[in-house]
Amino acid sequence: MRSKPSSFLLIIAALSVLAASCGISRDAGDIAVVTTEAVSDDSSTDGSATPSTVEVPSPDYTAPDYGDIDVAATLTFADGSTAEVPVADVRAIIDQIDGNPEAAQLVFDGGLPGTFDLDILSSLIQVKVLEKALDDDGVTVEDGALEAELSILDGQLEGLVSAQPDPAGAKATIQAGVSEYLELIATQRVSQNAYTELFAAEGNVEVPCSSHILLETEAQALDAIERLDAGEDFAELAMELSTGPSGPQGGDLGCSDPSGFVVEFRDAVVAAEIGVVTGPVATQFGWHVILVTGTDEVAADPAVAQQQAFEGYTAIQTSTQVVVDPAIGQWDPVATRVTAL
Repeated sequence: MRSKPSSFLLIIAALSVLAASCGISRDAGDIAVVTTEAVSDDSSTDGSATPSTVEVPSPDYTAPDYGDIDVAATLTFADGSTAEVPVADVRAIIDQIDGNPEAAQLVFDGGLPGTFDLDILSSLIQVKVLEKALDDDGVTVEDGALEAELSILDGQLEGLVSAQPDPAGAKATIQAGVSEYLELIATQRVSQNAYTELFAAEGNVEVPCSSHILLETEAQALDAIERLDAGEDFAELAMELSTGPSGPQGGDLGCSDPSGFVVEFRDAVVAAEIGVVTGPVATQFGWHVILVTGTDEVAADPAVAQQQAFEGYTAIQTSTQVVVDPAIGQWDPVATRVTAL
């Protein structure tokens, strides 16, 4: 059974049509990484990532009245350190674009989303989490990185307004009305890229070569291991028994970075001794009998760095306590965003 990763998902979700989805596509057979909204499919996939869904905008957006609130959200990290998101940071973006309805119409095609202020606060919180991760690893964002991302966004603006009667005028309207918002998106991208680079490998890396037999029950997996211990050939047994798409190939999964596999399978491959049968290992796909046959050198896969960065960010986010001023909303730790009370 194949799992189709739908979208990785920006580590930070930029909540506009301007923000590109950062996709992880990893075709790792019947033990592929499952991300959110994964769809089971017995056929092969082209590995393409589905763009993130943009919330249907509401033309009736009303900017919130924050009154005398100074701090929109407070973050407490696992090490006890804290960070704050000032209301002024949220207000700067909201007030600028809310005061420019033509720009809002061009960017959001119908007006600002009804949850625009919560979306902005969510992004600002997530940026704080990434900044903490970078700081913990002693990473400093390169000079000029923000300007480079703003230049990329500038080019994307040209595509956004290309169908307008006056593209140059429309672009100028957007730039005048959403410069604060564009800077937030650029900051998100810069932080995300810097964090992903922590996991990136250059050149070739040594990876395990593995095969497996996928079975429906633990009892079936134990029976397969007993037959292997009695001397039967692993590949022949995989062709006979395996329910996964790699079965006809003797269960061969090739040589690849195990980070592309679901976590239980990955951990088993990493811990396995070459030539020694490992298992049974349970995953959401069934029960696996695993054999690591050796190692090989392959070119570093950028998708692996993205996956590792996502897992690293998720771990930090999960361990971070976020308290949102109740007059604004509440933090949803599962969706990792601010929602209305």
